[in-house]
Amino acid sequence: FILNPNARTGKGQKIWKDKLLPALRASRRPWKVFYTHFPGHCTQIVEQLTRPGGSPVTIVILGGDGTLNEAVNGIKDFSQIG
Repeated sequence: FILNPNARTGKGQKIWKDKLLPALRASRRPWKVFYTHFPGHCTQIVEQLTRPGGSPVTIVILGGDGTLNEAVNGIKDFSQIG
């Protein structure tokens, strides 16, 4: 999960804390969350997650259009997206 805590004036952060986080904890499935801290940070995170030769990952974006755009632009190897 990549979360932009400032998206929609903090609404994404609230949804994460109130709904998604409890459900993920209850699922007992492995997951990680990465918070964006500045413009372009989502791109950097996705670049690291999709480096050639890594394991496939599923990426869920919690943010607005800008965060989603950054994520798509950060994909280095589309075969790494599972």
